[in-house]
Amino acid sequence: MDIDALSNFTDRKHRYAADGRKLGTEYFTRVTNLAVPLITGQVINQTYTINTINQNGTAYIDNKEYNTLKGNPALTTLQRVYNAEGYAQNITATTPNYYYYRRDHLGNNREVWLANTKKTVQYTQYYPSGLPWASIASDSTGLQERKYNGKEFVEMHGYDTYDYGARGYYAAMGRFQSVDPLCEKYYSISPYVYCANNPVNRIDPDGREWKEKKDEEIAKQLQQQITSRDKSLAKQEQKIKAQIDKIGNNTKLSAEKRDQQIAKQQGKLEDVQTQRGQLSNLDKGITQLGNSKTSYTFNTVEAGTTATLSSMSDGTVVVNNYGTTGNRAHETTHAIQYDNGLIKFNPLGSNNTLMQNPLGLEIQAYATEYSITNGVVPSSDASSPRTVFGITPKWLYGIKNPNTGIYIYRPENYK
Repeated sequence: MDIDALSNFTDRKHRYAADGRKLGTEYFTRVTNLAVPLITGQVINQTYTINTINQNGTAYIDNKEYNTLKGNPALTTLQRVYNAEGYAQNITATTPNYYYYRRDHLGNNREVWLANTKKTVQYTQYYPSGLPWASIASDSTGLQERKYNGKEFVEMHGYDTYDYGARGYYAAMGRFQSVDPLCEKYYSISPYVYCANNPVNRIDPDGREWKEKKDEEIAKQLQQQITSRDKSLAKQEQKIKAQIDKIGNNTKLSAEKRDQQIAKQQGKLEDVQTQRGQLSNLDKGITQLGNSKTSYTFNTVEAGTTATLSSMSDGTVVVNNYGTTGNRAHETTHAIQYDNGLIKFNPLGSNNTLMQNPLGLEIQAYATEYSITNGVVPSSDASSPRTVFGITPKWLYGIKNPNTGIYIYRPENYK
């Protein structure tokens, strides 16, 4: 999709993929003055030559940014390579330059630090709406364009708009330039406002739906914990496979003994691989929640209260949890189940849930909790599970509410 923006006899063409990713921008600037008719009915025929228009722009491929010139691929040069903490420039040089962002609680890039010189090379101050301003000339605000919320600030030809993917945000007014594609979820809020008029505590990752910054941080932290645990399980998996190969090549063992030992290791391997599968599903599910049309928010509750899903009248789903890695993973699994249509609220705006196959969904949530915590799950009257396959209906039936002593998951509770 191409979007044209005209001003001062110049043209900007912004190109986007169907999923909202920005593919590039081309700027067309008239070098010579453009004659303007002064008499009613006067027609002026402009003569175009190749030198009357200056064409340049930027192309984006994954995390790489290229400078383009005159639409000629042969004149395209690599400008920057971005990463989670900043970017590298002059990649083809003997010594590339490495820049790092210093961010505030909303992810706004406040400073840019050049590692090569160990100096801060850009300072950016913001109005509450996100409009940048320079306090002194040495702030070097034009060094790089990723600023408020880490979004690109397009200033060329007076555009002065942040590119949020789904929409452009005009910070001078604190308003988006087009209608919220999810506006029907929020009838009480103007489809043009930014973050429900609360830019101090909220962010809008892609121009569609605002989120609390803390939710993004919790989700990121949980995914980092998934990665760490999965690395440990991957090492275990390799060791078990090596042990299976060793046993299989041991000619001193009888065939019966060899089969018995291999079967034992195969059981361990299946346990580890199942845990990795649970973590993979959780990781993908967290990404799914972030891209969902439904809003999700984390809420830490005190011990003694019930950690469960609840809903708000506007459709936002609250993932109530105790703040621990295991319980947060457990309740997030239920949020993913909700997003997949396996759980519903009756009515919306309550914590009264209707679950398809409730025991199966709880076993999945506890298996995820077991996998990310290396086996740390609530105590049960049944024996503690020694593998992820120990998370069974019998084990589930033995879990009591520590405050009331009532068995939580007995079948009669679901009638």
